[in-house]
Amino acid sequence: MKVFSNKADAFIKSIPDNIFGVLFYGPNKGLVSIRSQALKKFWAGDNYDPFDVVQLDSTEIIKDLSIFLNHISSMSFSRNRQVIIISNSSDKLTKVLKELDFSIYIDKKIILVSDELSPRSSLRKYFEGDDFLASIPCYEDSLTDNISFVQRCISDKGLVLSNTLIKEIANYLSNDRLINFQELTKLFTYINDDSSKINSDLLNKILSTSSNTSIENISYAVGSGQKNKLIQNINSAFRIGTNPISIIRGTAYHLERILFIKQQCNANVSISESMSNLKPKIFFKREAEFINQVNNWSVESIILSLRNLLFTELACKKYHFRSNFLCERSLLSISSRFSKK
Repeated sequence: MKVFSNKADAFIKSIPDNIFGVLFYGPNKGLVSIRSQALKKFWAGDNYDPFDVVQLDSTEIIKDLSIFLNHISSMSFSRNRQVIIISNSSDKLTKVLKELDFSIYIDKKIILVSDELSPRSSLRKYFEGDDFLASIPCYEDSLTDNISFVQRCISDKGLVLSNTLIKEIANYLSNDRLINFQELTKLFTYINDDSSKINSDLLNKILSTSSNTSIENISYAVGSGQKNKLIQNINSAFRIGTNPISIIRGTAYHLERILFIKQQCNANVSISESMSNLKPKIFFKREAEFINQVNNWSVESIILSLRNLLFTELACKKYHFRSNFLCERSLLSISSRFSKK
């Protein structure tokens, strides 16, 4: 069963009883961790017996299959449901799992955790195609995701905050859900759940800025032709493991937004009215920078850049060992088109 990312949280909260195992994969390691832990809690309960949860690594299973088979076949000491969590899962597990008859293990559940898996991955295909299994992707958080996440956390805390401050908080966050959760926890602890204390100065003081690593800031550096800032930010992003394809897609998304405004302006719609139609809206602190980019990019340059980004993404998938270099070279080349009409 294939579960779309935007349906994942609801699926985990009401997962069908017939589902034997779930695969969590993707570049957002924080989101993979949060979702897999939420499912473990759902299946094992809050106060589970230590014997009810088994942690294994796929490399152990590949070296000695009996480790996994012994756990999946054994009876739980507490006679409760037992959850087996397998980290670093890869396609080498596919054959092992295909030989299991899931209907036999009524007191067992498995959770597989992995990094990014391609659509051709045999493990991913198996979990997507089997009615007793589920596959849940965990992509890097965009600004829209961050805004929704902040809104949900604010609501869960029973706090009230203006949309302007919510968007400002979201702009401080990274593309990793766990890091973002830790940042919000830090903020809530500091204000002692009193939202009236939150203002721009406090956010600047409390939250760790992701300005060097966020995909949005890399995109803005490209859009403004700031090559030195681009090199600094993209190298920082690579150091923390940001996927170059995510950077490419984020930059393409940013250029598409500029293109939309350009086309609206060419149709005699004012820039302010055009920007009001963008969703999510441009963060107010970046409106001037965004307008400057709109005024300094031609439609032809944007279309050419979008085509280049598409070819770069395809090249990164084919030559993944050189993907960082290909991504950086492409973005530097595209940034040179700023102000060339």
